[in-house]
Formats: sequence, C-alpha cells, structure tokens
Amino acid sequence: MALDAHVWWGGYAIDVSGATYDPMQRKLFITATFLNTSTSSNNVSSLGRWMNVVWNGTYLQGFMPNGAVPAGGTVKGEIQFGPPAGFAPQTAVLTFGQPTEHQATVPLNGDAATSEQPVTFPVSGKVKMGTYVAFTVSSGILIPASCAGSPSQMSYGPLEAGEMSIVLGGVATNSESSGSAFIDKAYLNLPDGTTSAANPAMYVSVTGKGAVRNASMCFSVPAPASGAYKLTMHELRSKKSGAITFQVP
Repeated sequence: MALDAHVWWGGYAIDVSGATYDPMQRKLFITATFLNTSTSSNNVSSLGRWMNVVWNGTYLQGFMPNGAVPAGGTVKGEIQFGPPAGFAPQTAVLTFGQPTEHQATVPLNGDAATSEQPVTFPVSGKVKMGTYVAFTVSSGILIPASCAGSPSQMSYGPLEAGEMSIVLGGVATNSESSGSAFIDKAYLNLPDGTTSAANPAMYVSVTGKGAVRNASMCFSVPAPASGAYKLTMHELRSKKSGAITFQVP
C-alpha cells in the first residue's frame, strides 16, 4: 500500500510512505521516517504502546527496532505488527498516542492523515534577576507534547489531550566579573490565575562574564492555550526574581 502521510507527534515529524501486509503470516509492516525535533537524543523503539494500528475498535500495539535518534536527526524503519485473523488493512488506522492523549492518525487506505502541529509565536524580553543576571527570551512554541530532560537537552513525549506545553527558549547571562550565577526557578502565571512550574526543573549555572545559549523552559498549561502569561525567574545567590509578560495567540 503506497502512502504519503505527514504528521507530528511526541516530538517527531513523521513521514509514512507505505505498508505491506502478509495475510498468511499475519504480519503488517509500515514504513516511516522519524525526524527528532527536540534538543535531546530520543529512542524510537521506546515509543512502544504509543504506536498502534486501530482496527475493529481494537488497539494493536506495534514495535520498531530502531534505537536512539540524535537531536535534529532522522531514522527510517518499519513499524511491525501481528494482526489477528480476519484483519483488513484497508479499514485500519495507524495511530500515535493513547485515546486520552493527543493523537496523530494515518488511515492505511490513503485517506488524509491528521495531527496537531507545533505553533510558534513571537515572544521577546529580558528577565533581570538582580544586578548581574538575566535571561533573554527569544522564542516561543506551543506543542501538543510533554517535556523531559534538562534546559539544554530537552526531549518531547506523549501528553494528555487536555494539556499543552509552552516552550520558551533564550540565553542566560551573568555580567559579574567573578562568581557563578544559578538560575534555579521558573514558573508561569496563567490567565486562569493558576501557576505552572517549569518541567523539567529550571537550573542553569552561568559563570562570571559568561553566557549559556540555547536554554529552554517548558510549562504544562491547560488546552486550549491562549491569552496573557507572566514568566517569573529566580537567581539563587542574589535571591532576586524578575518577570516579563507575553501573549499566546
């Protein structure tokens, strides 16, 4: 079966190019290419229960033997399934994500694929924490995925359908000539009056007269996400905090 589907799920831009089914051996192979859009290496074979073929109301779990994919890298392979007797591939749908999570779907009959896509939004500003330490925010992205890892190496994964993640990127600087700075907290004030702490936890060490580039923060927020948000950050040594506000369309 020739396919030409393009979806985004769990931090991967996924191209599905074809499928083969052997009804005698009851083996289904779906060819797909995974582009890792996170800033950390990730392992496609760990997706396990999130890669399914849905047929006749049943989730059939798949397996892909490929291993780690570096940040920004791609891997091509076959997702393998063992369907039951009577399986009809033309009525099946390749599905990424569980029923309660954000999902991407690829019908094996060639119908249009569906998925939610990351949405970038303009955000800029400098969060000053005392006299010497600052974090300059330069990018924002809204993703239907969870975050894990660290500010410098962040990976994405499945997320409940009622949540989204706001990822902010930028540069941490310390203008003091001696002594390191430690940005140890970051949280958002949400439009509904609640707060969301950075997850993974925000911790960036910046040497004197130094800078840490390509640092990111991730915050889980209710979906749909829009409105005015306030970012607050804290530096450990000075015990000072700073904040900026930004808008999510």
